[in-house]
Amino acid sequence: IKEVSGVKLYDIDDVRAIVERNLEEKRKSMERALEIVEEELPLLCRELKELSVRELISRIVSHVEGVRKEELTRAFNMLDSVDGREQKVIDNLTRTLLKRVLLPIVERIKAAALRDDEQLIEGAVKLFGVENVSLLKWSGANG
Repeated sequence: IKEVSGVKLYDIDDVRAIVERNLEEKRKSMERALEIVEEELPLLCRELKELSVRELISRIVSHVEGVRKEELTRAFNMLDSVDGREQKVIDNLTRTLLKRVLLPIVERIKAAALRDDEQLIEGAVKLFGVENVSLLKWSGANG
């Protein structure tokens, strides 16, 4: 058979060498895949933890924005004559105040999610009176 044209004869040592080479390539691929998972898992964990409080934050901001609009309307009704420019100035002022007050609160809620501080998150739910908010509970690898 060794002398037949176009035919290659493999003995057990040849097959063993091919198998070992293939196994080594698969081992290297597996190591690279594990490296990718180790790099990406903390980022995924962080995103999932921040996602877990997204609805809470959205509901708090919506609630406070609703209060802002109600009070703004009440104030405009109490003022005798406020032109469009003045209304815009007052509206921008109240938006800026709202953002400056809420930003640290939102950041603390996100940080609490990253630390798995369920007590602080539940406190925010109670403090802001946000009912029926679905808080995602997720505990995975540290991130």
